[in-house]
Amino acid sequence: MKPHHIFMLSAVLVAAQAAAADEATPDPKVLGTTEAILAYCAKIDPASESKYRERIKLVTQGASDEELAKARKSDGYQEAHQSVDDFVAKTDEHHAMKACSD
Repeated sequence: MKPHHIFMLSAVLVAAQAAAADEATPDPKVLGTTEAILAYCAKIDPASESKYRERIKLVTQGASDEELAKARKSDGYQEAHQSVDDFVAKTDEHHAMKACSD
């Protein structure tokens, strides 16, 4: 992963968390992006998995289980999640660890 990709991954995560914090129910695309990034980070950094789970809780705070289930079933969520999955599949884990730790 090139250095500017690391910055982009980190920036997307920060922006997604900030956007989600302003609403009780996060936008499905924001939620899909955020959860995909954090799931990937937890996969490559199992020692910090609890930290990533806490970040997901922050993003989903205030939303009901029903609202989250509906968002996760949406096309926007699925497309955003898949897009991140496709991107990180091409990522060097060493560089991704840096992005996840930022």
